[in-house]
Amino acid sequence: MTRRARRPQLRCPHCWTTLRPAELHQRCSDECGEESTTFVTAPQCPHGRTPVSAQYCSAPGCGRRLERDYTTNPAHVIAVVGSSESGKSTFVGVLVNELRNRVGEAFDGASVELVGDASRTRYREVFGDFLYRRGRTLRRTDSIRALHALEPLVFMLRFPRRGRLSGRERLRTGVAVFYDTAGEDILDADRRGRLERYLAAADGIVFVLDPLQVPSVREAVGTGVVPAVAQDQVEMVQGVVEVLRGSGAGERITTPLALVVAKTDVLIDHLPPATAVTRPGPHRGAYDEGDGEQVHDEVRAMVHSWTDGPRLVDLVRTTFEQHRFFAVSALGVPPRNAEELAPDGIHPLRVEDPMLWLLTRFGIIPGRRGRR
Repeated sequence: MTRRARRPQLRCPHCWTTLRPAELHQRCSDECGEESTTFVTAPQCPHGRTPVSAQYCSAPGCGRRLERDYTTNPAHVIAVVGSSESGKSTFVGVLVNELRNRVGEAFDGASVELVGDASRTRYREVFGDFLYRRGRTLRRTDSIRALHALEPLVFMLRFPRRGRLSGRERLRTGVAVFYDTAGEDILDADRRGRLERYLAAADGIVFVLDPLQVPSVREAVGTGVVPAVAQDQVEMVQGVVEVLRGSGAGERITTPLALVVAKTDVLIDHLPPATAVTRPGPHRGAYDEGDGEQVHDEVRAMVHSWTDGPRLVDLVRTTFEQHRFFAVSALGVPPRNAEELAPDGIHPLRVEDPMLWLLTRFGIIPGRRGRR
């Protein structure tokens, strides 16, 4: 049996410090009583007893527990950023549910499960309970969301794949980390500290773009859907670029970027007929590159037609080596009002596309060339 090689280093999903496995801490068991201590991972604690099996971040000021699935499997930090009211949290909440259910079935029974009590509790209390049980929107001022604001969502992905020659089924595994950010942190240089650590640790970035915060789109769809805030979407992307570039101003950024136009359910009447954006993605067992490229071309053209759209398209094209445009509707239909979802519930459209594209970049799932 082949032994899985341990990762040479990992990043704490709470403070984003890069660590070597040998630097992780363990803690004494309850048997040590008042003498319990924290120490570098070892077979025995300083008192000669077997320590607790959990490991903890050794970075000063952190000390958070790291789940075993996270420390023993390849992890991919996916940064989800965007302006306030762009729908980031709704996108993440619905995406996780889709990955755990419909998408898993489409990929030969792939398993997607939240890792650790903290992630399970956060998803249930912040996302699942509101969206799927109460039929409520996710309000950024909600006290429950504020309580869990700095907790990442960590989940394990297991995708079965058959070897081309042997025919044997093997599992490709990975751990994905989502961390919700405040839109204000992107534009405020004094609040970027944690955002900078988060983006520096990211293996892929999902930027959720709110079309209703673009003046020309707001005018086209009508004043009844104007968001509570309106932040310049180009400035938001530029803020992310500035954080990522640091001192390397003349170099293109190698971190893959998925630029996601959200809330396409309110744009239906303003999209071209027969557009790929309004039909479900054909991704079964693999990411369909042909379909992804068609969506990319259509969404890029749509964004180009907006206020400051050409500037946004050029910024993305000249800054990111790997990028792709997406369009999603996390809810499927507009909510009834600011607090209630539509009576028919949630019927997402293409919400999984950005994640599947990133998973092909990480080598966790295959890509295929379908018809365009």
